[in-house]
Amino acid sequence: MNSKKDLDNQTTQAFQSYANNDSIDVNETESTINLAKKLTSGERTVLVTTRQKLQHLFKWQADERNEAMFKRLKNLKLAFIVDECHRTISPVSKMEIDKFFNIQPLWYGFTGTPIFPQNSRDENGKAARTTEQQYGPCLHSYTIKDAIRDHAVLGFQINDMRNIYQDSDDEDHKDKLNAQYITDAHMNAVAKSILKSSYRTLGIRNINNRGYTYSAILTTSPANMRPIDQAKRYYKLFKAIKNGETSVEVPKRIKEILPDFPKVAITFSVTQNDEDSLGDQQFMKEAIHDYNEEYGTSFSLDEVGAYNKNINDRLARKNDAFKPQSERLDLVIVVDRLLTGFDSQYLSTLFVDRPPMNPQNIIQSFSRTNRIFDQDKKYGNIITFQFPKILYNRN
Repeated sequence: MNSKKDLDNQTTQAFQSYANNDSIDVNETESTINLAKKLTSGERTVLVTTRQKLQHLFKWQADERNEAMFKRLKNLKLAFIVDECHRTISPVSKMEIDKFFNIQPLWYGFTGTPIFPQNSRDENGKAARTTEQQYGPCLHSYTIKDAIRDHAVLGFQINDMRNIYQDSDDEDHKDKLNAQYITDAHMNAVAKSILKSSYRTLGIRNINNRGYTYSAILTTSPANMRPIDQAKRYYKLFKAIKNGETSVEVPKRIKEILPDFPKVAITFSVTQNDEDSLGDQQFMKEAIHDYNEEYGTSFSLDEVGAYNKNINDRLARKNDAFKPQSERLDLVIVVDRLLTGFDSQYLSTLFVDRPPMNPQNIIQSFSRTNRIFDQDKKYGNIITFQFPKILYNRN
């Protein structure tokens, strides 16, 4: 069971891969009514669905047309297997699901980033604050340290690029740093560093041997301004750099190999009901136009979901259509999208220009970069542009 469409597809593929070696059937659920029919069919099978579809069933109680099916649903004996369980099902949502069924469901949670007492959720009535409180004692653990040891994933190389700032715990100093991080000077320095380091981190120097480069994500979420606004500013900056409109230039050695570098896209959730929604929509419309011009696609603002999926697929390059070097994406600018659950062997680098992430989100985001691929990709590159103590330690 999942809460996000990207994870829904990923989980289905994982279960289907397992099912090929066992006698189980794996079915997707296209809609709430489809989910209800499959749950009450009497067949013993694995269903992959989302939390939203499941909880939508609860609303059927007031609909007499679904009364018989509703009663059958409430008496089901179910076992829930939850991927990314630290975030997929909130403690409150799990309590609501448990309350719906007459027979207590069994719950099995999988996560690479459990919630421990040290990073527990805020208190909220009787809701669980840790993964163990929500799902019960740990049945088995296999940590990222184990995976690196077993060569199942790569290790990390973390580079701190904020050498112009001084170490300090003073709150006034932190405020000054946070203000510094949204200046044009800082952003230009970040962009220049990204462009310079890409020769190595994106494997441009070895492209003649391999025929392809890697890709990167830039995540930004400043402490004292709207995160999407900063992401938009970075997109405009890289667009201006590519057009030769700023003092920051693409290094000559990169331009000689990749004259169209960098190919940049941006992805974020477009809202419709807040005071900034019109500006966001207009910006996204222009960004989609740029994307269409670059790749020959034809997305519109009404198809932002399809646009985001195309970015995911192009960045992952699992589809043969996106494997040619001409179809590559060099850099995707995000706030939080793609930092959990997204999987690509071609993604080598995460550029981080943002204040603190909590421990589970740090591990999740860093782990987008460490998929084993070819002999040149030796580790996941993490390049930070803010003061490490502020980035990694909120206290």
